[in-house]
Amino acid sequence: MNMNKEFKIIDDKIKSLTHKDLKLFTLIIVITIVSVESFIYLQFSRPEVKETGLNTNLIFGVSLALTVTTCSLILWYSYGFKKIFYSNYKVLIDNEQIKKIIDLDNLNLNVLQRLNWERTKRIYPQNNISIKWTEINKIEETNDGINLKTINSNSLTKSGQLFIPKEMDNYSELYEIIKQRTSSLK
Repeated sequence: MNMNKEFKIIDDKIKSLTHKDLKLFTLIIVITIVSVESFIYLQFSRPEVKETGLNTNLIFGVSLALTVTTCSLILWYSYGFKKIFYSNYKVLIDNEQIKKIIDLDNLNLNVLQRLNWERTKRIYPQNNISIKWTEINKIEETNDGINLKTINSNSLTKSGQLFIPKEMDNYSELYEIIKQRTSSLK
């Protein structure tokens, strides 16, 4: 039986998946803002700085505004990029292998998005990965989806792994195909 199936993320779920994906990033942004502003506040609170007559409250306020604005723009940009990323997330299945493809190469991306995509491809080559059914040695079910691992998988870099989010269309069918193809695993 020849099988060729394609699965994509459900359009209605892209926004929630993007939010879920950016939760940690948002926490890092908040910690960055608090850390930077705490450092600046402590520096301007020293007696020798106050003696100079500088308006430290104004400097702190401007610094806070710039830091929050910069971090907000980074978060806003990341959100937009992740939405494009998940809109083009595909899982392809055939008799020999399972593939995850994020195809942004043919999209009309702006310069920043194109640079970010090229950088992402270099840093995370596992974004486009194919794994032969015979190479899969472990399936991890999580609250968020399925993680397929090969013998050469690396938990730190996520290489040799293929994650399939539950937000995929026909997720239960996809899951059954994976179970059937990897039924020899214990």
